[in-house]
Order: sequence, then C-alpha cells, then structure tokens
Amino acid sequence: MRKRKKSWGLESLCAVLVLIVAVVFYFAQKQEGNYLLTVYLDEENLYKKGIDISETWDFIYVGSRLDSGRLTNDLVTTESAVSDEICTNLEGTWDQDGYMAYTFYLRNAGWEDSGYQATLQVNSIFRHAEPALRVKVWHNDEPVLCTMKEQKDEPIYRHREEQFRQGYVEKYTVAVWLEKNDPNFREDMKEAKPQLIMKIDPLAG
Repeated sequence: MRKRKKSWGLESLCAVLVLIVAVVFYFAQKQEGNYLLTVYLDEENLYKKGIDISETWDFIYVGSRLDSGRLTNDLVTTESAVSDEICTNLEGTWDQDGYMAYTFYLRNAGWEDSGYQATLQVNSIFRHAEPALRVKVWHNDEPVLCTMKEQKDEPIYRHREEQFRQGYVEKYTVAVWLEKNDPNFREDMKEAKPQLIMKIDPLAG
C-alpha cells in the first residue's frame, strides 16, 4: 500500500511539473510572438565578416538579431496618416496611434566591400486581415509601399545591394498598419496582430 501511495505521489509530482513547464512555454511563446518585427542578419556569412545591425546610428549595441517593440495598440489607420518624417526622426520603435514603425541601421565594419539581400516577409497575421495589411519600407529614406502577395510565403519586400562598401551605413524603417479605407477592411481585423520577419542574407548566386 505504501509503494502504491508513493507511486501515485511521484506521478502527481511529474504531472504538476509537466503542467508548469507547459504553462511557462506557452507564455514564453506568446511573449516572443508579440514583436511586430524581428530582423535576422546572417551570422556565418555577414556578421562574422564585420557587417552588423543596431537600433541606433552610433552602433553602441550591435548584433545579428533585433526585435522591435511589442504590439500594444490596434494598427488601423490610413496611408496619409503615416508620416514620412518617421524615417528621419526615428530610432528603434515608434508606436503611434494607428500604426507602428521600427528603424534600424546596417553597417559594413569589415575589411572589404560586400553585398547583401534584404527580404521582408509576413510571418503571421490573424483574422484573415491580409488584404488590408500595408507595410511601408524606407531604405535610406526612399519609401516603397508593400502589400500581401497572392502567395503568402512570398516576401512582400526585396532589396538587393550589390556594393555595400566598407565603412558604409544604411538605414531601414518599416511601418505597419491596416488600411481602414481598403474595401476589404472589417472591424474584427483590429485584432490581426501582424508579425513580420526581415532577413539580411548574402547575395544569392
């Protein structure tokens, strides 16, 4: 009888531990997924050769990954309300009423000229809000307005830089919102919570 009680006690303890791990994992995943934008720089072929990214022009903190601020408000506005001034006045996250933006810098601190390609992709979006999603990308203050493609796995933005010279710094700003003037916009899309990924990789052959 004592062995049976001991066995039940161990099983109960194991069940509680599994439940705790599951809850922690769930909230960790949820917290991780709340970033609007995550930027990944190829570590082996770019970062280790002296190309790095930072939220600030002075590159005090550099690395091969950056995360924007977390989504806190509804992203519903119009293109006319998304100011072009954010690409000149912003560093890091800009959380405005109706849209959110993120600026980061890319630097070639290596010993030679290089090249890279940047691709921006929608990782996830709720409420089937793809038709109303708008993303504006400024590369060195030159804007490009992006929308979802028919193929969801396709990047919505691409930039190919053949000559990223040693010592050069480039700037990217990404603004995201749901266009309320889009004919497909619905009120329930306010909970769409888009999540985007930008990858900076070596030039493909």
